[in-house]
Amino acid sequence: MWTARLAGPRATDQQQSAACDAFRQLDDDLLEPLFEAPIDDLWAVRGPVADELVERLSAWEAPAPDYPSLVVGIDRLRFLVENGWTDAEGLRKMATRAVGQLGALPDDSQSFGFIEQLAALLRTAPPGDEIDQLATSMAARPGTFNPPARFASVLRLPVQENTKPAITNAVTAWLQGASLDAARRFVIDDAEALTDFDFDPAPTLTKRWLAVEGHEWAELAVEFDDDSDAELLPKALAAAPDGHYPVLAEEAVFVNPIVDHRDSPIVDHL
Repeated sequence: MWTARLAGPRATDQQQSAACDAFRQLDDDLLEPLFEAPIDDLWAVRGPVADELVERLSAWEAPAPDYPSLVVGIDRLRFLVENGWTDAEGLRKMATRAVGQLGALPDDSQSFGFIEQLAALLRTAPPGDEIDQLATSMAARPGTFNPPARFASVLRLPVQENTKPAITNAVTAWLQGASLDAARRFVIDDAEALTDFDFDPAPTLTKRWLAVEGHEWAELAVEFDDDSDAELLPKALAAAPDGHYPVLAEEAVFVNPIVDHRDSPIVDHL
């Protein structure tokens, strides 16, 4: 393989074509040298070899796919993408297959890892209905294994604008019932993905605080906001139940000492 890789650019088009047809018949281990960096010419893996990888990721079957083979396919296609390879139609086919099989996958770490890696590859796809369908399917089935990371993968997919509301609603519904630890991992660890998607978790977080679930929810909202909105908590207090307002107002000052609710718009509201 190394000889073919190094000598191939000097071969004729006919010789290269014959070699690529032969390469497609070889197993993943034998083909490994063709996917090792650095690489200046993708002649050996364009065409039949790349087509086989696309086919592999467009024809897997749940509930028990061959994960090792699929992960190799993902890794190698990401390598090709990083080196200038494109196949928009192939990426769309992968997304369509995933939508059809997602519901039959077991809710475990192996399935989660595979789908997360596939989604990372599909970030390079052009926006389209197939990617939108995959994103909404993933958002509707976050599973029990690391839902924060699953939602972060969804938010990083190149969805079209008209699909964003459905995803926002699904993420919000999950955030309304998530544990504080899971919410923190999602909101803080993946803040960049939320920001790029234009998803603002602060309204949901402050509502949980106003429901007297603990000042930690207010802290999380302020931490995500990075203190850019000094009126974040005072504005939220406008919707506080009268019976809980004194306690919540004290918590607001505790969470963010620069906030004095007595001088905020809440006074006018009251």
